Amino acid sequence: MSEFWTSKLIKKSRKQHRCEHCDNTIQIGTSYSRESGMYEGQIQDYALCLRCVALLTGNNPIWDDDNGELGNFHEKLMDSYFTNCPKCGKHTISDFEYSEDEMTIKIECECGADYTVDLSAENLLKRES
Repeated sequence: MSEFWTSKLIKKSRKQHRCEHCDNTIQIGTSYSRESGMYEGQIQDYALCLRCVALLTGNNPIWDDDNGELGNFHEKLMDSYFTNCPKCGKHTISDFEYSEDEMTIKIECECGADYTVDLSAENLLKRES
């Protein structure tokens, strides 16, 4: 059975979608990537938000699973240096809260510092270089 894959940029969504990787809502009228094809013998068809597309094409091993896919965005983010405390420099999160659009996360560190992390694709890709 042959494998094939297509990625198509949709400039304006006609309905809401869920990003396959980060589970963020892709709003009506926004751009996203429609991914479809056959992978490991299974037909797949799903949407990716532009943030996940940028992270997948950024070639940073932080975002790669063993099989070269983005994996669970939240788990990868919480285990990455992106969420390190600017005060103590450690990764000791005692509490966190995502904004409604999941583009920022408010974090409380065990050292007592409160800070916000910008989760936009532009910021994540800028910080990984």
